[in-house]
Amino acid sequence: MATMPGFATGDIGFMPGVIPGLRGPVVHFVRPGESLHQIAWLYHTAVRAIMRANRLRNPNLIFPGQRLLIPGTF
Repeated sequence: MATMPGFATGDIGFMPGVIPGLRGPVVHFVRPGESLHQIAWLYHTAVRAIMRANRLRNPNLIFPGQRLLIPGTF
C-alpha cells in the first residue's frame, strides 16, 4: 500500500472515499500541512475537480480547518 508523504499508514483522521449507506457529500476538513494535491490523491480524484466543486481559484490557497466538498461523492 502506498503512503502519501506526511501521512502514516492507518491514519484514521478522516475517511477517504464514499462510505456505503452515507447520504450527502463527503466533506474533508483541511489539516495543517495538507495540500490540495495530497487531498486529491487520498480521495482518488483530480485537483481540478476539487477546485471546481469548491470554487477555488488557486490550488495553493487552502487553510487548516477549511471545509472541502469532495467531487464524485455527492
